[in-house]
Amino acid sequence: MPVHRFRHVEDVPPVAPLPSGSERARRLRALWGGWSRILPPLDLRGVRRYRSMEEAAADREAAVVRRARDLLGKRRAHDPEGVSR
Repeated sequence: MPVHRFRHVEDVPPVAPLPSGSERARRLRALWGGWSRILPPLDLRGVRRYRSMEEAAADREAAVVRRARDLLGKRRAHDPEGVSR
């Protein structure tokens, strides 16, 4: 894939707009569907209240770790020889 360099932001050509109507919806569903297969959402459901930003960040970090462990467990379940580590 070629790399193009531009000296100024104004020199960058505009991004092609998404088509309207059902084609736009189809493309967006495909995009988000691909991401959800690769990286499922965090298990943070419902309303949560925290005493500080640090507490909220720690809760989110714990959810990211749980998701990573879950994904790793699923990968190992599909890889009986233990090739992926």
